[in-house]
Amino acid sequence: MSFDIIGDIHGHARSLERLLERLGYQPVDGVWQQEGRRVLFLGDYIDRGPHPRETLGLVRAMVEAGHAKALMGNHELNAVAYHTRNAQGEPLREHSEGNTRQHSATLKAFAGREDEWAGWIEWFKSLPFFIEEAELRAVHACWCERSIELLRHRSLHDMEFLLLATERETDECEALEMLLKGPEVNISRFGFQIQADRLRDELRVKWWGYTAPSYLLADISIQPGVMVPEVRIEASELSGIPNLALGGTPVFFGHYGMDHNGPIVPVEEGICCLDYGLGKGGSLVAYRWDGEKVLDPSRFVVQSELPCTI
Repeated sequence: MSFDIIGDIHGHARSLERLLERLGYQPVDGVWQQEGRRVLFLGDYIDRGPHPRETLGLVRAMVEAGHAKALMGNHELNAVAYHTRNAQGEPLREHSEGNTRQHSATLKAFAGREDEWAGWIEWFKSLPFFIEEAELRAVHACWCERSIELLRHRSLHDMEFLLLATERETDECEALEMLLKGPEVNISRFGFQIQADRLRDELRVKWWGYTAPSYLLADISIQPGVMVPEVRIEASELSGIPNLALGGTPVFFGHYGMDHNGPIVPVEEGICCLDYGLGKGGSLVAYRWDGEKVLDPSRFVVQSELPCTI
């Protein structure tokens, strides 16, 4: 297997096309392809950027022609919930000002194309929550064995499961949010909040390599660009967080918007994030994987964000 693994696109179809060109792919009969290689997309195809419709068309065409695999991201899950109603007629994701603003670029792109959009919602439901091969693993945000086992044979096409997966505090919801959004630590008890895209009580933290009895929050944070006070937390308080061992089968993921001004390298041995803040001044990043267990920093390919033209 040879995969080119690509992080969060968020509607930036032009940046994606340029990256595919740099990777050696060319459109043939409207489908981007390269002999002997496939793309593995890590989710979050919509929202933020100016071309979510074009992005979806490109990704799906590659998947259906056998030139790519595509994972579900949290933005696809959010879209399914936003546009699905329960028996009482209430949306599974609240149509709040914040939720609607986050989804606004996609709503605008599909205005007047409601029937087409309904088809995309059904396609989102078909996307896998994770991919597990003999020598490679991939997920949108966090590799968590117990969540994977709970969700291994579940699908959002099952309305009963979809209702459970979008209802707070159910096992199904917690498992799906772990895979697509990752673990967080509540920091309000320490007397502070963080300013990310909004004021938050939760800090995103790593889900691998815990071996010490305690940690500074800053050392386990994967909330790029956020300053965290020097607060120490006991390892016993992190027992609910997955603790993936380093050095195993490589795991590729996106979601976290890593600092694009820093080095683009594996986070740890066998742990590789490919989201570098496209749509927030960052870059679209790919890793050219050819079966190696030890990831090579020279195999990253970086495409800076292109101007947003309609």
